[in-house]
Amino acid sequence: MTKNSNAAKPHATLQPAGDLSEDRWALFLSQTAKISWPELAPLFARGQVVHVADGLDLIAAAVAVAEDDKNQVAHWMAQQQFGLLDVATAKRWAQGEPNLWAVVVNPWVLVQQRGADESELNR
Repeated sequence: MTKNSNAAKPHATLQPAGDLSEDRWALFLSQTAKISWPELAPLFARGQVVHVADGLDLIAAAVAVAEDDKNQVAHWMAQQQFGLLDVATAKRWAQGEPNLWAVVVNPWVLVQQRGADESELNR
């Protein structure tokens, strides 16, 4: 991942709750960076890439995963805003130059395409 200090900031609209969440929020915000498809492809091949819809806050998703917030993650999955990256989307990303942002929540890499159509998650 290419660390980015002053480029476009990731969506950060939700507020963390509690000290531990604030610490995680700050950590994930500082570790969020642009990523290219060639960097992401090996992780996709291992089934570690989670697609986060453009309208969802990437940092909030990372905190929810780190805190094992099953209810929130299940809600996002039901809304098709969060899930393993599908093959069709991976092919589109490989063929183009998508604006991808990522954050690692071990063992997952949460990835969001900025400016993408929300319906792209499950095409």
